[in-house]
Amino acid sequence: MFLSFESFDHFFSSVKEFTEQGNTSILRGYSQNNGFSSLLDLYEQAIEEEDAFLEHLIQIYGESSELSRSQVGWTSKTNYLLDKGSVFIDEYGTIDMDVTIPAYGKFLNANGIVKINSDLFQFRRDVVKILTGGSVDRIPQLLKQQLTGNGILVIPVTRIRSNSSSGRVQAVSSCASTIGNYRLIAYEEWVASNLPGGCGPGLVLHNYYLRLRSLHKILGTWQNHKTHYLQSAGDLKISHWVDCDPSPSNQHLLVNTPYQNSNYSITCPYDHTCHIYFLQNYDAGPCSSRNTCANPNNYHNSYISIDINNHHAHGKNGTNCQFGF
Repeated sequence: MFLSFESFDHFFSSVKEFTEQGNTSILRGYSQNNGFSSLLDLYEQAIEEEDAFLEHLIQIYGESSELSRSQVGWTSKTNYLLDKGSVFIDEYGTIDMDVTIPAYGKFLNANGIVKINSDLFQFRRDVVKILTGGSVDRIPQLLKQQLTGNGILVIPVTRIRSNSSSGRVQAVSSCASTIGNYRLIAYEEWVASNLPGGCGPGLVLHNYYLRLRSLHKILGTWQNHKTHYLQSAGDLKISHWVDCDPSPSNQHLLVNTPYQNSNYSITCPYDHTCHIYFLQNYDAGPCSSRNTCANPNNYHNSYISIDINNHHAHGKNGTNCQFGF
């Protein structure tokens, strides 16, 4: 079972409405009448089961006991989602959704699938797959396919974590703070993906967001921990540029400034993880860029630049750190 959207615009506007306002009206009919469970819902259920499981172990061994993850193991829900590829074990030893960006999680099924127009899309962390024609009978093939072919597009997702060769893409950064049994982790996520659509050449979608995580050490392992204390502040400017031939290579034209705030400050809702989106499904490809050139036929290249200064993150128990210089 999966959700269906009329177009990219319909899908992206629904995702944005959910992340900005928490509006999930489109899901009500599915969840009430058809039993649809989103990837995000299943992930949260797994975390709740993990919490209850660990609380049970605390009663047996005591909170200060040191147990390895292999000794503790995972709950049945988590093992089920790991087997399906819905979640993975991250570098901190906790489970995370396998999804292109977390904002999509509320609209995808456990396999990361959604229908847009007449095609089926699978949005995973490192790849987007598109089954043209959307035949439900071919979903098993969609899940297994590794390369483009047989009516299935396999498109790598770029997770930008270092400088580009041109020097125009700044390195994303992270920081962490641990005080006692509480840990704050804060980092940037910059995700780009090329999708068919738009004016013909396709969409070059950029997502830039901050991710704040609250962890609590229980039985020697770090676990997601809900709190009211997650906050972030800083100075950020995002610019969209275009190069037009035969302009000199050092002459770049500004297309747009999607975000600029020299003193933003955001307090997150009560949760273990907070995503702060500054750029969401923003097309920086030729469809949105080439008309900035005096002659659109001279369009050569377009890109996003992110100027950051002193993102400052706060968490529980006085944890705080700085990143993004």
